[in-house]
Amino acid sequence: MSKRERKKELIKKYIKNAAGGWSAYSYGNIPKQLVRNACTSYAGAVQYDDVLGLIDITITGSGKKGMLFTSQRVYYDNGMLENRGNVTYKQIADNGTIPGDVLGKAYNKQALLELLGGLSRIEGENFESKMNDINSSIDSLNNGVQQISDTINKGMDLANAIIKLFDSGNESEDNTSENR
Repeated sequence: MSKRERKKELIKKYIKNAAGGWSAYSYGNIPKQLVRNACTSYAGAVQYDDVLGLIDITITGSGKKGMLFTSQRVYYDNGMLENRGNVTYKQIADNGTIPGDVLGKAYNKQALLELLGGLSRIEGENFESKMNDINSSIDSLNNGVQQISDTINKGMDLANAIIKLFDSGNESEDNTSENR
């Protein structure tokens, strides 16, 4: 299953609970007008097909305040006295924290933390996978260096043994010459 599909499933699983009683929509069931209003109000130029979830915290159901989830980031406007903005799931994964202004008072904070944490873990998998690949490469290089070192040591031992043979051969020739 692709990352996008896994994110859609995760949003579908958590969005109603995260909405804390407000209207919540997941991919395939999001009214286009709500997406247009969210984009006009706080999300900017997001394409409808890119929207994986939306929480509407307006009394009128206009979609002008709330959260809009895409495959890469969450956009939010949490009401008149609270902040608005956006954050990528990668930023959350890289920093290991969720900015406080994302977690508005209107939402079920625990469910929203689980949702955003899950989305950031899915997004952070590339980083973890790359780190695992790098660590594996480092291990392979270390093994290769160790094998080269072992081969050099064996070569040195062989060279020392050959030198000893020549030295002992020279000593016996010297002894034979002296005896004559």
